[in-house]
Amino acid sequence: MPEPQTLFDEACRTAVEEGGFRMAWIGLVEDETGRVRPAAAAGKVDGYLDQLDIVLGDAARGGGPTGVALEDGRHVVCNDIENDPAMAPWRRQALENGYRASGAFPLVVQGVTRGALNLYAGEVGFFHSEELELLDILAGDLSLALQVSEERALRRRAEAEIRAAAAEWQATFDSLADAVWLLDEDQRILRLNRAAKLLFPDEGRTQVGRHCWEVMHGT
Repeated sequence: MPEPQTLFDEACRTAVEEGGFRMAWIGLVEDETGRVRPAAAAGKVDGYLDQLDIVLGDAARGGGPTGVALEDGRHVVCNDIENDPAMAPWRRQALENGYRASGAFPLVVQGVTRGALNLYAGEVGFFHSEELELLDILAGDLSLALQVSEERALRRRAEAEIRAAAAEWQATFDSLADAVWLLDEDQRILRLNRAAKLLFPDEGRTQVGRHCWEVMHGT
C-alpha cells in the first residue's frame, strides 16, 4: 500500500478533477496542541488554509464542520456556507473562493479520530445522501492507509529499540573480564564474549554452533 501522503495528495486531486469539488484538503490533528494541520490540498485554495486555525475544543475555532467531525467521529455537512453560523470564522474567505457548501469526513484509526477529509463545492446543497455514502467509504480507505503507516512506523521503532538493546547487552557482555559462553541444552555455543574469543582463538573457525568441549580441547 502506498504511503498515506501519496494517497492524501491523490485523493484531493481526484476529488477536484473528477469529483467536481472546488477545493479539497486533508487535515491531521496535532496531539499536543489540538490544532488541525493541513497535510494535503488541491483545487482553488488561494490562502484559505493559511487562515483556518482550527483548534479542537475551542468554541469558535473548533465549531465548524471539520472540528465537529473530528470531535464526534462522524461526517458533518454545511450545505449553505453563507447562512450557517458555524462557518462565521471562515465565511468571508470561503465565499470569496467560491465555496458554497462543505463537508468534513473523519479519518478514524483504531477508534481514534486522527484527521479529516474536507471537501468544498461551488453550489448550495451539493451534498446528498448517496454522495455522502461514497465519501464515507473514501474516508474509510484513507483511514486504513493511515493505520497501516502508523503500524509500520511502530514496527520500525520497535525493531530499532530491539537492535539498540541487543547492542547494549553485547557491549556489556564483552566488557566482562572472564571468558563466558552461552550454551544450548546440547552444550553447543550460542554466544560468547570477547574474552572467550581471545582465550580460544577461532583460527578461521567460528565458535558459535560448536560443542564447548570441542572448542576448549581444540578438536
